[in-house]
Amino acid sequence: MSGTLSPIATFGAATRHYDGSDDNIVFFHNDVYEVGNGTFSFWFRAADVDDKQILVSKDSKDFDDGGHLEIGVKDGEVRLRLQSTSKSVHLDGGALEDDTWHHVAVRFGDDGLDLWVDGERVDSDSADWGIAANEEPWVFGADQSSSGDGVADSLKNFFEGQIARAALFDEQLSDGDIEAIYEAGETIEAHEVRVDDDGSDDDDDGSDDDDDGDDDDDGSDDDDDGDDDDDGSDDDDDGDDDDGSDDDDDGDDDDDG
Repeated sequence: MSGTLSPIATFGAATRHYDGSDDNIVFFHNDVYEVGNGTFSFWFRAADVDDKQILVSKDSKDFDDGGHLEIGVKDGEVRLRLQSTSKSVHLDGGALEDDTWHHVAVRFGDDGLDLWVDGERVDSDSADWGIAANEEPWVFGADQSSSGDGVADSLKNFFEGQIARAALFDEQLSDGDIEAIYEAGETIEAHEVRVDDDGSDDDDDGSDDDDDGDDDDDGSDDDDDGDDDDDGSDDDDDGDDDDGSDDDDDGDDDDDG
């Protein structure tokens, strides 16, 4: 890809501080998110990179039609899971530090799957599918692998820290493109999320719209009060999977989805 990088969607409302207790942001499904060959990019800063926490989840119980995606941290590394209709692929890597901004890029599609952390490819797999068949919501700040289809009604593994500049591209960016995104944002101040005295978050770039042309209030759900959302989502931080699958300390999800 040459010239200016143009994502098909950004997630402005996800740029905020998450309290690690029940904060999460939900973006309900939109056809623009159905990407077979693509790249997902974002920045994050975690209070504790050793605790298992989920940064971004586009997931539900079981495998469904494939394309379930989950990105988190554990034991000082980024952990990635991408599912087909019958199996899960796990990638991990990076040298994370507490309270430090890190960049993550996940490139998926015909040319395989790879995970980038801070401008370097840290792991890869030959898996050649994307998220085109995944119609689950995007959830920032929590794990929704136990939720029902099309909702975020069973959340756990909440994230404590900040997320910024999340963007989805509809092609597998080149190595140089991913390196350029990292280098362009390497100055930490470019990704600071200010928290005003009233507790509201203010992104330095002022963005709050999705690149699909819809404002955040058409689908993003800012849940920080621990109450059930209007869509029926229920914040669950007890760490137990409703489908009976194990939430192991090794951070790996069972292949049953």
